[in-house]
Amino acid sequence: MKKIIIRPSSIASFVSCPRQWYNVFILGHNTIPNVRAVIGTGIHAGAEALWKEAIKTKDKSNPNMSMVNDAAIEAYDEEAKLGNLQYEEDVDDNIARATILKGTKAFIEDIVPYTKIPINVETRVTVDINHCMVKGISGTIDYISRDTIADIKTSKRKIVPQSHQIQQSIYTYLAENNGYNIKNTLIQGVVLAKTKTVGGIDRLQTNIRQAKYIVNNLLDRLDALHAGVDPDMLFPGNPKHYLCSDRYCNLRPSCPFVHGIK
Repeated sequence: MKKIIIRPSSIASFVSCPRQWYNVFILGHNTIPNVRAVIGTGIHAGAEALWKEAIKTKDKSNPNMSMVNDAAIEAYDEEAKLGNLQYEEDVDDNIARATILKGTKAFIEDIVPYTKIPINVETRVTVDINHCMVKGISGTIDYISRDTIADIKTSKRKIVPQSHQIQQSIYTYLAENNGYNIKNTLIQGVVLAKTKTVGGIDRLQTNIRQAKYIVNNLLDRLDALHAGVDPDMLFPGNPKHYLCSDRYCNLRPSCPFVHGIK
């Protein structure tokens, strides 16, 4: 098969459910795009448009809200028109759009004033790997300055920075291997609660050694898969994980680990 690129965000999914990782990244199956993830995509796009304009003008004091909101809604529309979004009981299309606009407003009011203009946004960083099934590890960093990277996270609950440690440790590793001297790794979080939408910045303590261990564990399993070992042994399911739900994974109804076959 064609060699794959491992994304930092996929490592966390490998830890939470190896079976889902195998189904998605090796077999090419799709899980259900949840509306809240696409709301996050919209807010990311709005932030990207804002920072690109600030980089060009060297000014962040008077952001163009119309431009930011247009970019955010356009990114949402691109996903929505595919027709496979899964809405929730309390989030329909209109509420999703309104939530995106509240999120971009919170980002501008609560995060931008306390953040330096970056040197770049949506920066691709890659490290090649000599492996029988993997070409390399590669991902896109939301925000990068000369010594700082940051990732935008959206959630309807309080964001716990350390829950993103694995992903951000890998991003830090990738950035350093692409010539950046990273001293700070941040989470730019937007909490989309029913009562209030707020943004905030949190510092995250990375653990590159642990992240490398997890990546090497995945590579070892892929070595074994390439040698013919049964994938059910290498990539078991994790039905106890909180994301093991039909809402988040359309592979769950046929998963043997959920139904006790294995």
